[in-house]
Amino acid sequence: MGYILSVDGGGSKTLYCLYEIENDYKEYIRGDSTNYKNIGIDVVKSNLEKNINEIMNKKNISFQDIKYFVFGFSSCDTAEDYKLFKKILEDIGVKENFVIMNDAELAFRAICPFEDGGVIVSGTGSIGFAFDDKKVVRVGGWGKELSDLGSGYWIGRKFLEKYILYLEGMEEKDKSFDKVEIFADNRRKQLEKIVEKYNTTEKIASIAKFVIKEKDTLLCEKILDEAVVELMKMVKQISKNIKKDKYTLVLSGGVAVNEIVTVKIKEKIVQCGLENKIKLVANKYEPVDGGINIGLNYLNKISKWW
Repeated sequence: MGYILSVDGGGSKTLYCLYEIENDYKEYIRGDSTNYKNIGIDVVKSNLEKNINEIMNKKNISFQDIKYFVFGFSSCDTAEDYKLFKKILEDIGVKENFVIMNDAELAFRAICPFEDGGVIVSGTGSIGFAFDDKKVVRVGGWGKELSDLGSGYWIGRKFLEKYILYLEGMEEKDKSFDKVEIFADNRRKQLEKIVEKYNTTEKIASIAKFVIKEKDTLLCEKILDEAVVELMKMVKQISKNIKKDKYTLVLSGGVAVNEIVTVKIKEKIVQCGLENKIKLVANKYEPVDGGINIGLNYLNKISKWW
């Protein structure tokens, strides 16, 4: 019996899927972030080793039983990142039959196993890819400080910036501020508690859920509309790099697949006159399943070659 292991390593969490090839059965476990740019290399290595061993121990198997490994990491952006992850994987026992890529490709392959098209991921961070024949074009995703526009972090930071200015008396009150969790009985202490609580990328990105929930307030509506404008810049660039008359554009990530945001993106696509070129699909599957599709495709090609 053989297996494929797919790993979707995001900024907030990591999902592992062990696929039993003969029985067409999937086993999932959820683990912590594997974005080394947020949590450091040593923590990433520890998280990967712990969870890969856990899912193998559940099945009482070893690395030799896994025919192919597919790893998608949100922080795999450059050739240097690839080398870093390769070293981490080799150190924990994954030494052959593996592929490493950005996690956006997993999300795309969950919907489009074999065809070309595009993907926009907006979760903790944001990134886009165009897949056209053998050409792959990337847009965005260069980190929260300089890029990741329209992402959960981007949305959360925009809201917190306005809320903190309000607490300091430098911003008009928005109705959404009444719904923010109260930690103190005066503005100064509330500000200090907010800064103390939202002190990581993941925690700031988590505010995006609140902003979407409060979409009917002036500030939250404005932030969401601006986020969609930023995401549409990537959509337009992807469309320029796909020669086909019509292609599938996959939306993935907690922000992009939220119905409120998806509808806004659809409206913008129509306004830009791209509705005949783009077939928009919100990925309701786990992106990690795209890694299984990649693994099966690889093993099928190998078997045909032999």
